Amino acid sequence: MELLLNATPELMLSISSEIESEFFLNGYDICVVPYARKGKEISITKEGVFKRIFGSRTAFKIRLLPCEDGIWFKTSVGLYGNEEIPPPWSIILVPHTRSLVRKYRLEEKALAIAMNVICEFKEYH
Repeated sequence: MELLLNATPELMLSISSEIESEFFLNGYDICVVPYARKGKEISITKEGVFKRIFGSRTAFKIRLLPCEDGIWFKTSVGLYGNEEIPPPWSIILVPHTRSLVRKYRLEEKALAIAMNVICEFKEYH
């Protein structure tokens, strides 16, 4: 999923914090790293749900990137805290991890959290 959120870029930190908090409260491990120019990449994983590859956990990833028109919201799968799954393993792990993301509706949950932050901001301003 990749879309442009109609929100002021200053909301990116609030959106990121809310996503991190909600998933953490639901038992997920969270890792946030800087991404591109002033963006954030949030890795979300859960022991017993996502598979491991050579000791690294696979994860659902959310990238938030401020731009002049709003905030880019992009989801993908990869390694927890790292950029991407190595190509030889992607054939096996990417479809499996994507099916888990769909099964647990992680994209929808993350987008709903982001939209709630935006709606709350617009309601009070």
